[in-house]
Amino acid sequence: MIHEVKINLSTSNEKGAVYPIVLVLIPVLLMFSGLIIDVGMGVYQHTKLTGAVDAAAVGSLDAYDRDEWEENENIVIDYGDALQLATIYLTKNMPDATLKSIRVEEDKVYVEAKATAQLFFMNIFGKSDMDISASARASLQDGS
Repeated sequence: MIHEVKINLSTSNEKGAVYPIVLVLIPVLLMFSGLIIDVGMGVYQHTKLTGAVDAAAVGSLDAYDRDEWEENENIVIDYGDALQLATIYLTKNMPDATLKSIRVEEDKVYVEAKATAQLFFMNIFGKSDMDISASARASLQDGS
């Protein structure tokens, strides 16, 4: 003899049980989405700053003393001219960046800059911006 057992899984007291889960998950998902967007914007701004600092370092190499090079084949970079060129290239590529330091050593230039990346969703938690910095080195030597 075969007995048939029927199980009824839909009872009236389980309706709407998913609502509390959704109510908890929506703010969490929004928070993570905002965090991902803000981190992405920070990475974008850092990449932009890195390119601007690279351009400033390479551009400042044009401050070498041409007379010294032609007479003695000696590379000497003028600090004042290098500072001016680095500032020009940095602000052309990223206007809101600030030059932190520049160091000139014979045929090499070291440039460091900073900027502020604006945050959107983290404003809710009291964090409206994030400081970013980048540095670069350029040389007139051929690398050998």
